[in-house]
Amino acid sequence: MEEKIKRLPAKAQLQRRALRIVLLSALMLIINHQFTPGMNWGLWATVGLCASFLFDLIDYIIIRRNTTEEE
Repeated sequence: MEEKIKRLPAKAQLQRRALRIVLLSALMLIINHQFTPGMNWGLWATVGLCASFLFDLIDYIIIRRNTTEEE
C-alpha cells in the first residue's frame, strides 16, 4: 500500500495529507474538549500539523514550478 501511495502524483499526495490533517485535527480537538476542556493542547497540536502542511504545500509549489520550467 505504501508503494502505491508513493507512486501517486504530488497533487494527490498533498490532497491526501490535507485530508488526514483535517480529520486528525478534528479528532484531537474533540478529544481535548471532552476530556480536558481547560487545556488547549488540541489547539496547539492542530497548529503544529497545519504548519507542517504549510511546509508541504511550499514544497509542492517549488517542485511544480521547477518541473514545468524543465518541460
